[in-house]
Amino acid sequence: MKRRSLSGYFILSVLLAGSMAFTGCGHETATETNVNIEDEVKPTGDSAAVVTELTDEQITGDLKSDPYISFDITGHESETVDMSENGKHYIAKDTVSVEVGGGDPTGLIPQNISKDVIYLFDADEGAWVIDKEICTAWSVNNEALPGSCFKSDTIKQADLKTWLADDIPADENGKLYIKFKKKMGFFAIAINDENNSPKEQPFFTNGSGVFTWIGDSGIIEKNFKCMEGTITDEGELTLKLSTDKGEGDFMFSANMTNISDREYDAAVLGEDAGDTLYIEEVQTFEVSTSSLDGEMWKKECGSRHGNVSPELSWNAVDGASKYVVFMIDKDASNWLHMFVETDDTKLEEGAFNGKDAGYVGPYPPEKHEYDIYVIALKGEPEKIAFNMDATGTDISDKLNKLNIAEGGGTGNVISYGIIRAFYEPSPDEENILR
Repeated sequence: MKRRSLSGYFILSVLLAGSMAFTGCGHETATETNVNIEDEVKPTGDSAAVVTELTDEQITGDLKSDPYISFDITGHESETVDMSENGKHYIAKDTVSVEVGGGDPTGLIPQNISKDVIYLFDADEGAWVIDKEICTAWSVNNEALPGSCFKSDTIKQADLKTWLADDIPADENGKLYIKFKKKMGFFAIAINDENNSPKEQPFFTNGSGVFTWIGDSGIIEKNFKCMEGTITDEGELTLKLSTDKGEGDFMFSANMTNISDREYDAAVLGEDAGDTLYIEEVQTFEVSTSSLDGEMWKKECGSRHGNVSPELSWNAVDGASKYVVFMIDKDASNWLHMFVETDDTKLEEGAFNGKDAGYVGPYPPEKHEYDIYVIALKGEPEKIAFNMDATGTDISDKLNKLNIAEGGGTGNVISYGIIRAFYEPSPDEENILR
């Protein structure tokens, strides 16, 4: 077997005769040869077939569809075979590796999917046909959905009866709003054998949220839990949601629109959010650090390995006179590991050590993700008290507190920067549960 480039053109003459074994049940089993299909094999009889090139155009036409955002052919493994199945005689095989960007109708869940597509050359028809597809890898953005909001402008009571039962009058139309809680685990897809579907994958999750129905009968809210679901390569997301009224599959497709927190709050709360600061509306700037080892914070940053605060640097932000730095462990209910005020644009590694100094390094029971935010402020905020080495509010709440300037006016936050990395305890560290 030899790997070749797709652009390489090969023509092979193969004799349409080969050994074929039959099982006692009458099923045919194929016998493969070890001949490279790029080598010339001279026919030994009058019956011969020509194996034509498997082109980019054919593969793309066979596999690519509108839902795929991107499509890449990454390799081939070709070989000669002599096999018969279902009355068809195949004389060549090509395993084509492809990578696709899966569909994303919600605009929120980008996917990367790898497949091996097995092509066989039908000697009778003189054409390449797909035998099967095998999914080898499937990943999604598992950070986007937690904390997100959706709406559907036209939905019927019957579509929600499983979860809301008779809380909505029969046949009433209304608008449905869905908000996922920010603290949720999402998407754990396991690809481990050839039986994985190339079109749809199951996953497990641990999360919750709230349905809000707005119709003629008023506003109805119902909390839900989510434990599992499926996602297709076309981006259709189905979640098994349960309320105290029942459990069922809810599909997120093009009829569900991703909306901002501001739009959600305005619709559900029935009032203008006014001066509320939403993080997706805040400008950002770049922050750099030399305290990373790949995607991990250096081991020395941990509280049990020196408690060395990370090095951070950024360019001065126009109009800023003060910066506030947070390190937050979202996996531990927004545990606050760092809270520093500065008017500098560089923090040296190890500049802060200890709770009173503003830094208690990570000490998770397992691998956790830690976010460092640098917030640029116009001036002194009205309140700047946050509890170190303790659980707390999320970054949005912290931004809104900092946004209130000394004297009571809003608009104190200018922009922010963020660095995300993981920290994993050493095997010999004490397992502290928080």
